[in-house]
Amino acid sequence: MDFFDAKYDKESARNDIHFGIIDRETEPYARTTTDHADDPWDAVVNNQSNKNLHFIPIDKNIVKREKGNKKKSCDGMLYKIDNSFLAFVEIKNRKKSDFKHAKEQLASTINEFVAIHDPKVFRKREAYIADHRHPNFQYSHKSEMNEFRSKFGFRLLYQNTIEIE
Repeated sequence: MDFFDAKYDKESARNDIHFGIIDRETEPYARTTTDHADDPWDAVVNNQSNKNLHFIPIDKNIVKREKGNKKKSCDGMLYKIDNSFLAFVEIKNRKKSDFKHAKEQLASTINEFVAIHDPKVFRKREAYIADHRHPNFQYSHKSEMNEFRSKFGFRLLYQNTIEIE
């Protein structure tokens, strides 16, 4: 599956300085927004450079769950049009986030991605577990983060703010 195929585009690229990513159970898939009526945003994107960013929903869009199919996927992919930045985002908006499950969803998605695409064309590669209820995590996941980076080539971050340079 080609993650960049136009059939998966659900919204236009945006260059807003500040916007959110939300994943509501009442909607078919995750999306970006600048509308504060959608607050709280599950993840916050700070795009200080005003570069064009594209968000592609993955769960229920690229990876569809069918009966009996338990394939895991993260909620979306955010990337700069100039290929200098790529991030996979898994949103957890529960009272108690399941970090292990979120990591598995990111890992599964990255494995699907690298089967078709070379992630090394992107200068900066990150994977986010975002939870607006716990925007800044109190404890260290340094060993997990290092293991994830060496295994997948993506920096794993437990935070709901995505800073774009």
